[in-house]
Amino acid sequence: VFMLTDNFGYGDLGSYGGGVLRGVPTPKLDEFARQGLRLTNFNVEPECTPSRSALMTGRMPIRSGTDFVAELGTVDGLAPCEYTLAELLSDAGYATALYGKWHLGSAQERLPNRRGFDEGFGIPR
Repeated sequence: VFMLTDNFGYGDLGSYGGGVLRGVPTPKLDEFARQGLRLTNFNVEPECTPSRSALMTGRMPIRSGTDFVAELGTVDGLAPCEYTLAELLSDAGYATALYGKWHLGSAQERLPNRRGFDEGFGIPR
């Protein structure tokens, strides 16, 4: 299970020093952290699309044309030629799913189910 959230600070979860200290206990997420791998250094872009693109492709967002959030009515998202982490995992036999905000393309050929995810639910933009 890999979770990516927007508008979340490093110290918001108890497992990263927040939680009860910040007035919002996070026991279930803290348990996930105790049982798994904690990532402590993922440098993000100032907008969600470039950060998601970098995570999904392993490339700098400017190389895949996703270095900004596209305006409505313009072509948006990852080009179909980009190979995603979901495709890599799916090709290796893993089940993949995406729930929540995609923000990497709203055209049919750029939606999660065409980018390596077996299933998904959420908003494209």
